[in-house]
Amino acid sequence: MSFKDKYTLSLIGRYDGSNRMGRTDNSRWLPTWSVSGKWNIADEEWMKDQEVFSSLALRGSYGLTADLGPINNSYVIYYYNNTWRPLTNPNKSDEEPSLYINQLANDDLTWEKQYELNIGLDMGFLNERISTSTNVYTRKTFDMIAQTQNSGVGGQAWKWGNVGKGKAWGVETTITTQNIVKRDFNWSTHFTFSYSKDEVTELDAIYNAIGMCMPEGVPLEGKAFHGLYSYKFAGLSEEGFPMVYNENGIPTSTAINFQDRNGQDYLKYEGSIDPSVTGGLRNSFRWKNWSADVFFSYQFGNKIRLNPEFASSYSDMKAMSKSFNNRWMVPGDEHKTNVPVIPSSRQVSTIAGLEYGYNAYNYSDARVADGGFIRLKEVALSYNFTQPWVKEIGLNNLTCRMTASNLWLVYSDSKLNGQDPEFVQSGGVAMPTPKQITFKISTNF
Repeated sequence: MSFKDKYTLSLIGRYDGSNRMGRTDNSRWLPTWSVSGKWNIADEEWMKDQEVFSSLALRGSYGLTADLGPINNSYVIYYYNNTWRPLTNPNKSDEEPSLYINQLANDDLTWEKQYELNIGLDMGFLNERISTSTNVYTRKTFDMIAQTQNSGVGGQAWKWGNVGKGKAWGVETTITTQNIVKRDFNWSTHFTFSYSKDEVTELDAIYNAIGMCMPEGVPLEGKAFHGLYSYKFAGLSEEGFPMVYNENGIPTSTAINFQDRNGQDYLKYEGSIDPSVTGGLRNSFRWKNWSADVFFSYQFGNKIRLNPEFASSYSDMKAMSKSFNNRWMVPGDEHKTNVPVIPSSRQVSTIAGLEYGYNAYNYSDARVADGGFIRLKEVALSYNFTQPWVKEIGLNNLTCRMTASNLWLVYSDSKLNGQDPEFVQSGGVAMPTPKQITFKISTNF
């Protein structure tokens, strides 16, 4: 509803439903709501005589939102499978269809919910040659969904659950400027900036040490929603083997207990995998029938786990990165590099537990990089044909546009050594975002 085009009030109610949670009624339906308002201050009588603002508005909203996240097993999940039974003849097998339980029923699961308060201010200056929009928000999350390790009673050692609460706040701002406005030439700039911070305030979850080091991050009380943790790298041994500090504070290449439940006491907290600062800068140009766009994106304030490339043994199926160029090769290199040696087959067979050291090295602070970057995200050039021949051939308009994406990574941490800071492996077949050049012709009749 609106009054005199100055005051606007909006009430929204939703009743969200999802069948992803099976037959559990408490997880299938959830009412959400929000209330928002806007005050066009520039339309007030006492603002008529001022010449500073061409527009000025104050906005606010408050409401309840919810998300199911990755969960889908309020009801038991069965998968199809083929059994395998060897016969007397080892070259043959007898198969028959079967069902197996992929995830047990967990009817306590429900939506992850949050209350969000948002306050915004929109301003325009110089007849909208300069305009800004700023939003400040705060969120309180409850029934937070996370995967937690338990005793295994009931048949599953790892389960999804509503195990915590959290809070977050942030600020987002955009600035748009019309730098040059001429009959045949325009130049405008659009700048975006956002800063966010989150923290887990309560959590009922236990992780083993290696689970805390996963690249997707884990929530722990007092830390970020997706915090990254690492073994503390203790350098290379005289033989070039990687060493980390284990649960007893001892540097070792073999005596490492990945299942230890007290990792928070000795693992290093790197920070959040989610960037605290994100944004972009777009410049748009128009000259007669030509137009061009140049867009840069950036992010800072997050950490990245480098790809787990190191192992105690390798095969011809393994593609090695440039990091191996700096590996330990002769005694004394342990003082020059932190990249471990490729062990000999004799060392692998005689040194028990050596594979633990290499695995822990993959999840150590030596294999963490800063996730900040600046990228030339897109460059576009287009031409709009307005010549008479366009109409003569029966077209209402004709436009050609060429777009190039992901052309140049202007800045990133040198420790990435070629790894894309925007790409996080998720298993299976996955490729980083490639450079692309597209050409498009659009028209209508």
